[in-house]
Amino acid sequence: MDILIKPLNTEKVTELDKLNQYAFIVHDKANKIQVKNAVEQNDHEEIEEEFGDLMFTMVNLSRFLHVNPEDSLRKAVDKFSVRFREVERSARKARKKMVEMTLAEMDEIWDQIKHNS
Repeated sequence: MDILIKPLNTEKVTELDKLNQYAFIVHDKANKIQVKNAVEQNDHEEIEEEFGDLMFTMVNLSRFLHVNPEDSLRKAVDKFSVRFREVERSARKARKKMVEMTLAEMDEIWDQIKHNS
């Protein structure tokens, strides 16, 4: 029995990423100890396989929605690049080095840029 079925990916759950917390859909027969062990094992092969399954699911969803997955990914990467350069500019403007900034500081700038775009 697979304990962790797949990551839960909602707008609310993405906020947990900032706290290094994650949410998963868990097998309905799994108990807390099984879930804890599955997370702690941190099996790279299993994670890679699940990630592949997630990507495959997303590609199939894109076909259903008549969306080109390559175009969507390219646009997302372009948007990320633009926002990241803005974070770099903001850091320079504040006379800060990004390597010395905390993740929280960078996230705050990122959120401002995201909100304004």
